[in-house]
Amino acid sequence: MKKEVKDLYMYLLGALIVIGFFTILIVVFKTEIPTSNSSIANIIIGALVAKFGDVVGYFFGSSKSSADQHEAANKAAESLANNTVSKTTEQIDTKIN
Repeated sequence: MKKEVKDLYMYLLGALIVIGFFTILIVVFKTEIPTSNSSIANIIIGALVAKFGDVVGYFFGSSKSSADQHEAANKAAESLANNTVSKTTEQIDTKIN
């Protein structure tokens, strides 16, 4: 899967979680949850709060920084590999000629 598509899915999923979090938060404060559904409501709210925390932590925390550093290291390694291959190819061409 291409990086751009993966990033798009990541941003869409993050947006969906954030929108879901605030939607559920508004519903909880605006409506009264029947006691028969209170346990499932608590589970859903807890899951959304946890995932909301994960999304915020990723986009504004150390995970995003780690991902950026990982991407920079991959680019540097790729650049080094490309330079090494092109220099080796030039050396072979020079020896042949």
